[in-house]
Order: sequence, then C-alpha cells, then structure tokens
Amino acid sequence: MKKLGTSQIVLALVLFTGGLTIVGNGCSRFISEPEQSSNGDNNQQEVLPETGGGNGDIPVIPGTKTMSIFYAAQALDHFAVCSGLRKPSDRTIATFDIKKGSMTSNGQVNTITAGGLMAVVALVGDVCDDLIVQDIASPRLFVNFNMAGTTLPSDSDLSNAAARLAISCWSRKPDTQEAAYLLNMIKASVSNEANASRKSALLLCTTVLSSLDAIVN
Repeated sequence: MKKLGTSQIVLALVLFTGGLTIVGNGCSRFISEPEQSSNGDNNQQEVLPETGGGNGDIPVIPGTKTMSIFYAAQALDHFAVCSGLRKPSDRTIATFDIKKGSMTSNGQVNTITAGGLMAVVALVGDVCDDLIVQDIASPRLFVNFNMAGTTLPSDSDLSNAAARLAISCWSRKPDTQEAAYLLNMIKASVSNEANASRKSALLLCTTVLSSLDAIVN
C-alpha cells in the first residue's frame, strides 16, 4: 500500500491547527487584552514567546492559562489510551524509541520544537496504522470503511469517524468548522484510487491525533 507522505500530513496538520503555533505562555495570543493601569490608562503589554528548546521556568501571566503537553515518556501511552489501541505493533514501539528523544522531556511550552512536533506526527502515523488494522478485525472507529476499497467512504461515514476520533482524543466532537475542514481535506487529498478508503482513514486519524487538542494536558 502506498502510504501518505509525511509532508502531506504535516501540511494538513498545520492548516487544521491554524499553524500549530505554540505562543507565549501557551496561550492563544501574543498581545494581552488591554489592562487598566494604576493611573487609569489602558496599556497593551507585548508577550514574547519563549524560544523552543529552553528549560527554564515559564513566567505566570495574569489572566492567562499556561498550557503544557504530554512529555516524551508518556507519548505512546497517551495516544494508545485516547484512541483505544489495545496493543501497539513492534514497528510503532520502534518508532517511539527512535523519536522520543526529539520530543519535549517535560511538556513545557518552551521545550517544544518543530522537530518534536514532527516526531509526534511520525509516531501518530504508526499508531493510526495500528488502529486501522485493529478496526478491520473489529470496526469501532472506521465503521463502514472498506479498507481494501478503491472509493472513498461516504461523507457521513467520514464525518462519523472524525467525531469518534475527536471524542476519544479531544474529549469533544469537532465543531461545525472543524468537521467541514476535515471532510474537505480528505476529499481534496485522497481520490478514488487504490486503497482510497484506507488512505482516508490514515489521514483523518493522523490529523485528529496530532492536532493541538489531542496533545495538550
């Protein structure tokens, strides 16, 4: 089976997470909301992001929530538990052993690097391949997917699979915009071709499991 290229999956992830950018204190903005100063003036304070790869403490910024993600030693267990993967394959365990050194060692946002995020994508790709094999024997996530088929699953089956994956690893369903993006991404990336259904399952799973909502604590 021809597997989707890492660059194709990463592009989808970057688009899906709005750039997958970790900023400032792990918050959603560089510039804080205007704050009332002691003399009554409104001032905006610029919050510059930490450089990835640091290991210092992260300063607390009032009115914001500090974000963290799982750390390297937790990565495989994290994805196996949230997705319901019963037994990772030897290949997936080997990928984890190779890639975990690139992942953040403590989960702090100032230790997250581009290489670490790429390592997560590589690991998730193998986890999702294991999930597909598991699902072929006992469909749970990819219901009505003919993994040997040459046509894409129906829109409803793709959307239902996305919802199941999101509930498992985001603890919520995709909102309307996210659901539409996932469906459109699959249809734009995979055509009616050899192993079309399996490719769509792999891309859908990898996108959901590698997105920001799936990796934050």
